[in-house]
Amino acid sequence: MFGNIHPRGTATCPHHTHQDHVVIYDNCVASFANDMMHLQPKTVTFELLKRPSNIPGLREALQVVAMRDCEVNLFLRYDWQLPRAGSSDEHITILTQSSAKCRVTAFSGCLSGLVVASLPATINQLWLAFTEDDDHMRNALSAMTENIARMEYLWNTGL
Repeated sequence: MFGNIHPRGTATCPHHTHQDHVVIYDNCVASFANDMMHLQPKTVTFELLKRPSNIPGLREALQVVAMRDCEVNLFLRYDWQLPRAGSSDEHITILTQSSAKCRVTAFSGCLSGLVVASLPATINQLWLAFTEDDDHMRNALSAMTENIARMEYLWNTGL
């Protein structure tokens, strides 16, 4: 067993038993970057409840996953429930930069309008919080109309 992850690629959480899916929680993010070297999951889910800036190793873990050919679900629950303008921008940007090999398929957090406008078409589930003081948000959402139409889930807590 690698840290909080089983060698078959299954997280220790009993409700995720598929061997190709790893679920990472707040308390095991720091050890995940090393553990990932031994795993080849098809899907990696970050299920994070704490403020992302208080999670040791989060940036490094996202950088490791970004270079893998896998689907990524990034749930930043703190940022989604207590939105601060653009508080999740840095984290989603690591996964969506042009050099990234991963595909973000689900996201929750608080993004700025500029980052919302550049979200990849691979996202099919989006729980988005934003603040009313973001002048770019209305433009970003209208630019995303095509992406929004095909999404399975879209939730917002603003405007």
